[in-house]
Amino acid sequence: MGSWMRSHDTFRRHAKGILDGIRTLDQTTFLTALGKSPKVLREQFEKWHNNMGSHERYEESRLYPFAARRWDVDTRYLTSEHGTMHSQRDLVLGLFAQLLNFEGTPAQYGTPALACAVAKLEATMADYELYVCVHLAEEEEFIVPMFLELTVEEYKDYEDLGLTELFRKMDQQDKANGVKTKGKRR
Repeated sequence: MGSWMRSHDTFRRHAKGILDGIRTLDQTTFLTALGKSPKVLREQFEKWHNNMGSHERYEESRLYPFAARRWDVDTRYLTSEHGTMHSQRDLVLGLFAQLLNFEGTPAQYGTPALACAVAKLEATMADYELYVCVHLAEEEEFIVPMFLELTVEEYKDYEDLGLTELFRKMDQQDKANGVKTKGKRR
């Protein structure tokens, strides 16, 4: 869980850093306060999203199914939120593409057009950053307390066993304890 939480902290920092970069973009020099171009900001955004994609795949293929089975909870809304984040990501990438059309010759398009492109990107990224941060907090508030309930053996099994093997072991333990296997795999 520690590396999962550290990933969340890293995602928050990346979102803030990219938004801060957009907010400090000088429309004359086409550089941020830290000397980064919009192209560099877009590349950082894409790299961040590649990392988030791996993180989401872990959650959707292991963490959420385990939580659903172990505690009989519905985690589908968290997966749905990932889909919403992907849609918002695509909006941000589209606005980065529009802004990059200005690079090299911003005067050719006029100050109002450039100002509007920057403002749209900033507003969309701000909405996106808020959504991501609320989603991360929601996951932490929902998942962490459940995992703190696990015994050392249960957590070790979670870490060490494949999901099929883990579910099989959980089913066997339920059967041995006279508990009807939950069998719900959301």
